[in-house]
Amino acid sequence: MNSCGNTGEISEVVNAINQAYTQSIDMIRTLSVLHTVLENNAGFDRALKFRTELIPLIENTGLLFEKHLAFLKQGEGKRLILTIHGISLGFNQLSNPSEVIKKVQQEPNMGLYDFDFKTVLLNTVDLLLTGMETRAKS
Repeated sequence: MNSCGNTGEISEVVNAINQAYTQSIDMIRTLSVLHTVLENNAGFDRALKFRTELIPLIENTGLLFEKHLAFLKQGEGKRLILTIHGISLGFNQLSNPSEVIKKVQQEPNMGLYDFDFKTVLLNTVDLLLTGMETRAKS
């Protein structure tokens, strides 16, 4: 079991996520399509093959999280990467509204629905990691 980390570790991980998303914003949009269109139309064999091929990438990324976030227990890193992925998909959809919704958001009192993908994602990941660290300390 790892000992608890510190907020410096969290900042480093959030900064690394920021860099990754900055360098591959088109990939984020592609991932959104992956789940809503491609996986629904791929068929069982292709979907199984695709998901199977992702496992080593998820596991390796999870190990990197565990290496840099001392408060994570063994195996928690791979679940963390999937959680961040799910959060990013949701915020990506919210920050890329249809043309109709863009017009709606121009109306008074609709600013609540305006999302800047990277800002909201990074703040949420920071909160998530801080909460996980706090829970690990208790």
